[in-house]
Amino acid sequence: RQNFASFAKKAFNIIEPGTVFEWNWHLDCIAEHLQAQYQGDDEVRKLIINMPPRCLKSVLVAQLYPAWVIGNAPSHQFIGASYAHTLAERNVVKCRQILKSDWYMDTFQNTTIMQSQQDYFTTTQSGQYKGSGIGGTITGFGCGTLVIDDPISPKEAGSDTIRLTAISEIRSTLFSRFNKFADGKLIMIMQRLHEQ
Repeated sequence: RQNFASFAKKAFNIIEPGTVFEWNWHLDCIAEHLQAQYQGDDEVRKLIINMPPRCLKSVLVAQLYPAWVIGNAPSHQFIGASYAHTLAERNVVKCRQILKSDWYMDTFQNTTIMQSQQDYFTTTQSGQYKGSGIGGTITGFGCGTLVIDDPISPKEAGSDTIRLTAISEIRSTLFSRFNKFADGKLIMIMQRLHEQ
C-alpha cells in the first residue's frame, strides 16, 4: 500500500499475466520519482520522462501509478491524454482491470468503482480516471494529476503544425483541467522526437 515499486511488481501480473516482469534500475528511478510526486515533493510536481519505446513507461506511469494513487486516495482524479484516444483509453482499461482484481480489492478496501465506461471510471468517493486524445473533449472533467502519454505520434513529430498544435492543446486545454492549478501534478512520458 505504501510503496509504489512493490505495488507495481505485484499489479503488473494482473494486466500482463504470463509475462515475466524484468525489473530494472530505470523502473526503480521512475517509481521513486512517482512516489515523491504523490507524497507532495514540489521538485517533482511537474515530471517529464523521456525514454525509448518498450521500456514500460506507459505501463508504470499511465496504468499502474493511477491505480496505486487511487487506492491510497480514492477521491483523487486523473486525466490521461495521448495523441490517440485509443492509447489513452487502453491505459484507463488496464488501470480499471487492476482495480477490479480480487487482490486490489483486498488491499485497498476503501476504493470501489462506481461508474465505468470504456475511457472513464469513477470511484464511490469521486475519484476518477478519464482518458482522452490530445484535442479531444474533456469538458466537465477536472484532475489533480494530468498524465500525458506520447502527446505526438512519432511519425508526425517532424511536422511543425502538428507539434505546435499539440503544445498549444497541452498549455491551453489540458493545463486548464487542474482542479487547483497551484497543486496540479503533471507527468509527461514520451520519446525524444524533436528538439522542440
